[in-house]
Amino acid sequence: MKYLHRMIRYTEALGAMNWILLLLLLLISAVFSFGVWAGPPLAGPPLAGPPLAGPPLAGPPTLHIYVGKGPSIDSKGTKLIPMPSLEMAIKKANDSNKRTVIHISEGEFSVGNGLAMGPDIELVGGHKIGDYDIRDPSKYITKIVPLNPGAKEHMIKGFEGPNSFSGISFESGKNNLSYSLFFERGGYVVKNCKFTSSGGGGIISLAGSVEVIDSHFVISGPAKAFKGHNGKFFFRNNEVEGMVYADGAAADGVPSQIHGNRITCGNDFCPVALEIKTPAIIYKNQIFGGNTSGESIAMRIQHNNGKISNSLVFKNLISGGAATDSTGILVGTDNIQIFSNQIMGGAGKTRSIAVKVERSSAVFYNNLIHGGESEYHSYAIQIQSKGVLSRPSFFNNTISGGKGKKETISVQLLNSAAIFENNIVFNDSKARSCFYVHFDKQKKKVDYMTHLNISNNNLSQCDAVVEWAGEPPFNCSSNNDGDKNDRTCGVGDLEASKRSKQFSRNHQTKVNFVSLKGPDGKVKSLSDNDWRLPASVNPKISAGGVNGANHGWPVKEDFSGHRRTGKGAHGWSLGAFEAD
Repeated sequence: MKYLHRMIRYTEALGAMNWILLLLLLLISAVFSFGVWAGPPLAGPPLAGPPLAGPPLAGPPTLHIYVGKGPSIDSKGTKLIPMPSLEMAIKKANDSNKRTVIHISEGEFSVGNGLAMGPDIELVGGHKIGDYDIRDPSKYITKIVPLNPGAKEHMIKGFEGPNSFSGISFESGKNNLSYSLFFERGGYVVKNCKFTSSGGGGIISLAGSVEVIDSHFVISGPAKAFKGHNGKFFFRNNEVEGMVYADGAAADGVPSQIHGNRITCGNDFCPVALEIKTPAIIYKNQIFGGNTSGESIAMRIQHNNGKISNSLVFKNLISGGAATDSTGILVGTDNIQIFSNQIMGGAGKTRSIAVKVERSSAVFYNNLIHGGESEYHSYAIQIQSKGVLSRPSFFNNTISGGKGKKETISVQLLNSAAIFENNIVFNDSKARSCFYVHFDKQKKKVDYMTHLNISNNNLSQCDAVVEWAGEPPFNCSSNNDGDKNDRTCGVGDLEASKRSKQFSRNHQTKVNFVSLKGPDGKVKSLSDNDWRLPASVNPKISAGGVNGANHGWPVKEDFSGHRRTGKGAHGWSLGAFEAD
């Protein structure tokens, strides 16, 4: 009210002619008062679902260009009279300096190698010939092919971005130095596209930010389906027959993401399905090695020029494939957490290894690790430090050597200073040992032995549970040997069997593990103790182990989506599978 009295006094001083001004001020005051006193606006209805990933282009398009096959085509590029070629449309968009959407009808379009595409351009395929208002990329196929399939140039180049591609089928050339799409700086989105090749590759990105979503890759040659370098990428829900490769790191240091993909090495030119040399978050993928005549690795994470990777790998299915020498995952860098995965060696003709570790202090927990099936040698885990004191750690995993017809070892430690605690370790075939430890006396550069720790594990179904060759000591204590054969931590050299007495306490120690016999008391029953799985079964993993929340672990639910921490949750059991 004091504001109203002030306005009246001010208006009287100006005279009667200013009553109009008074009324106007009163109206403004009333509107303002209602806005302040009426309280906050009511919340509107929630948005329906998450926003769709769209092009990174700013603002609405200011130019539409139409490209198509049909009776009425020239350089106008309208719906009624579309342009006959993609080169003409991109040139017009480049010259316009406007945000442009190029609509492409069904049909096959050839492009000259090295077609340069400026920023703020979006290519949209899948329109019906003669009617651009009808679009179905699965029915109306827009196919882009190289004019010269043997050239070393990439088909379409984006140097600045942002650019977007959707609903287009790309067929690369025959040269492994050429890719369908080449990106440099800026942001790019590739959604619902298909890439095939007879020697070339799919997408290569240098220092750009790239989203590849819901796309399909069939790469038949030595080039890669996707290659990212010094840029951040988001690779989601894609089907890949070929290799996905990434190195370098994004400028902002934020890890790239690989999520929900199925990646398979489908040809002899694909030794690794997924190779990562950059910080990445890799989760809920299915990754398979190939069936080559040499070595095939489903997933490899290694050092990138001596830099340390900051990565998480969780809830993936990883299998080595059926090559001569098959490996599920090879780790050669530090600062990685690998948890709640199902990792298998595959069916290597000579050798299959589920997990191979070289010069790494990675942490593995709550995984199912299965050596697979091989004609000769199967290993669930093989660790070799190679002259560097690295300490990979394995906590609360279920580890099975698999079914090697000649030799099966659950864990092979070659000059290793690893840590194994609270794991379930067993073999489901003729076995040499659960753990086989070897120290090289002649070429030893580092004192690995005093750092090796094997403790509080549940060990079963092994001829020799922990067997070692070389000089003691290393820590092998408080393990629960279900076989109780007095060889829990025995030596390979039987003449030195007296040394094994210092370890004989292991099988006598009562450790609180999941029962080897399961709740029904029968060892051979698989229905209620699902950690005991034969190699022929495709296992279904569920995370498990001690309460990870107490250790700062970022996993709260098992692989099946059941919550394991918090009020009302079932909690965790020891080993990689829950007791319930």
